[in-house]
Amino acid sequence: MSLAGLIEGYLAARESEGLASLTLRNQRSHLQRFAGFLRGEGVEAACDVTRESIEAYMQALSWEPTCHGNAMKVESRNVRLSSIKGFCRWMVQSDRLSVDPSEAVAYAREPDPLPKNILSAAQMKQLLAAPDTQTVLGFRDRVVLELLYSTGVRVSELCGLDVDDIDLDLEYARVQRGKGGRGRVVPVGVLACALVKSYVAEVRPRLRGGRDDDSALLLSRYGRRLRPRGVAKLINKHAQRSGLKEHVTPHTFRHSCATHMLRGGAGLRHLQEMLGHRKVTSTEVYTRVTIDELKGVHARYHPRGEVDEVAARKPKGGRGKERQEAKS
Repeated sequence: MSLAGLIEGYLAARESEGLASLTLRNQRSHLQRFAGFLRGEGVEAACDVTRESIEAYMQALSWEPTCHGNAMKVESRNVRLSSIKGFCRWMVQSDRLSVDPSEAVAYAREPDPLPKNILSAAQMKQLLAAPDTQTVLGFRDRVVLELLYSTGVRVSELCGLDVDDIDLDLEYARVQRGKGGRGRVVPVGVLACALVKSYVAEVRPRLRGGRDDDSALLLSRYGRRLRPRGVAKLINKHAQRSGLKEHVTPHTFRHSCATHMLRGGAGLRHLQEMLGHRKVTSTEVYTRVTIDELKGVHARYHPRGEVDEVAARKPKGGRGKERQEAKS
């Protein structure tokens, strides 16, 4: 079978496992570009794919400019390598290959930036109060913002929620479509539950417009499942309306939720479970955020937080004087 046929077989297998449609679309693009590169190198069969050919492709990606004319970021290259590794593992597991050529190909080291645009508790309160809850769409928007902040879920996970996924009595939500196909249960705050209860009873039926075949919790003005792009647009609108100067995205709510919980004393393991991080190292980045803030507060308010130029000046006399003082 050709590489193109194997790629489609792999994607069909991943789809049957419940992989998100956006992830499938991205992986198809990654693998088709990889196959195109291999064809240019004279590699047509799966058995001819080697570690060297994969490394040559990754090197080519680092040279190839993006649509904006910049070099492709390390993170983007690693995502493409992850798609290739998944494809190669599947070929081994399905007996298309005897040895995985991607196993020895290492990921490039990624920079470790801190989360950006984390809002303070006061700023978040200001943003949450921005929607006009006297209108149908305004009330829905308030529910969207409260759920994002209360649960810390990703925007795709929020949009994937069905009405039955939220237990308002037990105050939790089941995330069925988590990253990497991993589901989890997340707590939902008391206020968010109260808003969802009112939304489901009074607002959602008006948005449905007679449609009875959509189980989605959050609906657009047309009665269809709300999409991530729609969530991003309504967040931007309310951020501007609230007077915030920061660039606010759906992920801002996730970062702010995690940071505020950590400041309040939440444990890393609990936070990892809530956020759906596979590794605790992904959660530890929020510890760095709080430590950096603490260092700033220390430098500002501690009596010894600032450098005293006179006190910090090195003593004169060199080592001889130090030895003489030591003897005395």
